Amino acid sequence: MPAYVSVPYTARVARVNAAVAASLALGPKPPVVTREAKTGTYKGRLVPRISRGISRYDARLEWSGSSSETGVKGYAIVMRPTTAPDWSQEIFVGKVNEYLLKDVSIDEARFGVKAIDNDGNESLVAPYVYPPREKRGVPVY
Repeated sequence: MPAYVSVPYTARVARVNAAVAASLALGPKPPVVTREAKTGTYKGRLVPRISRGISRYDARLEWSGSSSETGVKGYAIVMRPTTAPDWSQEIFVGKVNEYLLKDVSIDEARFGVKAIDNDGNESLVAPYVYPPREKRGVPVY
C-alpha cells in the first residue's frame, strides 16, 4: 500500500544497491577454484582444488584467474571456522595461483579466494565447496 511506503528510505536503498552493483561491475572476475574430478564419488563433476599438504595438516589451495585479467594485482585467501557465518581472516598472497597454509587443517576451516585489481576493487569470493552428493535410492523389499 502506498500509505506505508517511505520514499526517502526507498531512494536510499536504491542508491546503495546501485553502488554495490557498480562496485561488482568494476571489480575483476572471481578466480576459478574448481576442476573436473577424474575418479571417485564425484567423477565427472566439478570439485574444489583443495588438498592436504605433505604433512597432511596443511591446506593447499589452487585456483586460476581469467586469462583476460591483466590488471589483477593479486589474490587474497579468506578463511573462517566451519561454525562461523562470515569470513574472519584474510591473507593477501600476491599474484600466484596456489598457496600452502601451514598447520591449517582443511577439516577445521572453510576457505575462499578473491581477486584484487590494481585500483583496489575486489571480486566476489570463490569458495572451496564440494557439490552435494547424488541421491541414491534405497531399495525397499
